[in-house]
Amino acid sequence: AEPCMFSLFTTTSRMLAWAQSDKQFHEYLIVGIGYPRKQDESPVDLWNRLRELRARDFLTEPAPHEHELNPVIRGNPSFRAFLKHELIPWVEATYATRPECRAFAGASFSGVGVLSVLWTDPNTFTHYIAGSPSVWWGERCVLKVEEEYYAKQSGQLEQHSTQPITKPSSEESSTPSPSSSPSSSSSAAPPAPSLPAKMFMCIGSLETERMIKDTHDLDNRLRSRGYRDFELYTTVIGDEDHQTIKPCIVSRSLAWLNKNDTA
Repeated sequence: AEPCMFSLFTTTSRMLAWAQSDKQFHEYLIVGIGYPRKQDESPVDLWNRLRELRARDFLTEPAPHEHELNPVIRGNPSFRAFLKHELIPWVEATYATRPECRAFAGASFSGVGVLSVLWTDPNTFTHYIAGSPSVWWGERCVLKVEEEYYAKQSGQLEQHSTQPITKPSSEESSTPSPSSSPSSSSSAAPPAPSLPAKMFMCIGSLETERMIKDTHDLDNRLRSRGYRDFELYTTVIGDEDHQTIKPCIVSRSLAWLNKNDTA
């Protein structure tokens, strides 16, 4: 059985073939997720169509002031449903894979798609790879998905508390009781919400200031949450911009996955 990477990169399989020929990495099953090219379609027409499709599948809500793209809400639930209920079951029924190492990789717009799946249904994959994610899209609206996940998980923890907090009546609050002493009323802080995943994130040192700042801010946000069952590795790759970083994302993330291929 082999670990498996579901990749939105067109170059992943080529990079992996090179790395494995030099016996640097384990054997991986790479599942490329892309879009078919139309007959006689020019490179310009192809790119314009792919931008529409990538926005439809990966972005979290409309941002017409940023790009003239069709509106998208919540990273397209249909795309996430396709991954979880069609593609993954088919791959694992057809090939000998290890579900405990099931990675999902993307960059730029598709990096936002990776984040959306992570914060919507983290158990879909075990490892998440977000290279140069376009967090800026729609005034950083993807972060709303993380905020909602954190709030939901925190609320579930409160609901499962064995000592619910009730507001005392005016009479009760005016008369101290033995159980209201500081030593007995204080309780341990509730555990932090769980985010069961390992995550690799990177950004190029020559990318825009906004992209670099957003990546640093996201790294700080996730670390400050204190999520249980969550591991985060973030790196800045020197002398790379948003276009030249793509091969580096693949090679660096595969090296990271090679060291973290157990859940």
